[in-house]
Amino acid sequence: MKTALLISRQLSGPTYYEALRNALAELGTTHLLHGAEGAAKAHAQAWAAETGNPETGYAPDWNEHGRAAGPIRGRELIKAADNVVAIWDGQSKGTANELREARRQGKRVKLILTR
Repeated sequence: MKTALLISRQLSGPTYYEALRNALAELGTTHLLHGAEGAAKAHAQAWAAETGNPETGYAPDWNEHGRAAGPIRGRELIKAADNVVAIWDGQSKGTANELREARRQGKRVKLILTR
């Protein structure tokens, strides 16, 4: 089961990783897709090392797409996934946009809201 990880960049640390691990186990994730930056990349790499399962990063192409690179990357990342885990601080506009996209694509979303 391929799961896309949507997470605000600054949400690194063991508390967030533990929440992610639990969500991925609940979903039966065997392959973790992520945005190849910040907390998403760090958590995905840690999970892959711990479980032996693959992780794939979707890096935005800022040179080719400019400011649209983030949303384009988000659409591609979500499209490739079977479901989504989002760890959101309730403020990040990028994560909010990706959550809307996941729902638009009809993906199952497991939302972990932090404050």
